[in-house]
Amino acid sequence: MSVGIWQILLIVLLILLLFGGRKLPKLMGDFAEGIKAFKKGIAEDAPTSAKQPVLKKSTLSQKVPAGKKPTARKKVAPRKKNPPKK
Repeated sequence: MSVGIWQILLIVLLILLLFGGRKLPKLMGDFAEGIKAFKKGIAEDAPTSAKQPVLKKSTLSQKVPAGKKPTARKKVAPRKKNPPKK
């Protein structure tokens, strides 16, 4: 179902009745300022995210040549098994 011309005209008429002819230009000006502030905020945030370092692939997924040990892995102590409870 699409919005027809009559629905749009009815919405415009209701907005004019609710806000009046005097308040409508001020309301639209405030709306435009809000959009400009939003776009400015997005533009300011974009360069900071571009400066973040790119994470490298995990060394576990890379192949290690034969005879060499991977250096990125940490040695983990084996888990101790709990004795069964009686």
